[in-house]
Amino acid sequence: RRGCDGPLPTHERLGMGALSGLLAQSATYPLDVVRRRMQVDPKNTSELQIVRGILSGEGLRGLYKGLSMNWIKGPLAVSVSFLVNDTLRERIAASHA
Repeated sequence: RRGCDGPLPTHERLGMGALSGLLAQSATYPLDVVRRRMQVDPKNTSELQIVRGILSGEGLRGLYKGLSMNWIKGPLAVSVSFLVNDTLRERIAASHA
């Protein structure tokens, strides 16, 4: 069994990257919905008014409309980015050691 200080295998790096991407997408997606609404209809409306409008007109689901497509795209991109970052960092550190 690997100790706590050993490097993570590739599949674990991909899995942790995908999980972090999934959580980050889920947590920040309502902000993206509000931002897109403001870009489409740039009236002098505050973010809070947009959130209230979404909640009153569409309910809580309105803040998460389209999230399922981001669940496919986001975790894949984040997991690959994490893997490449960690791999390059290890190789650069090993070449300077």
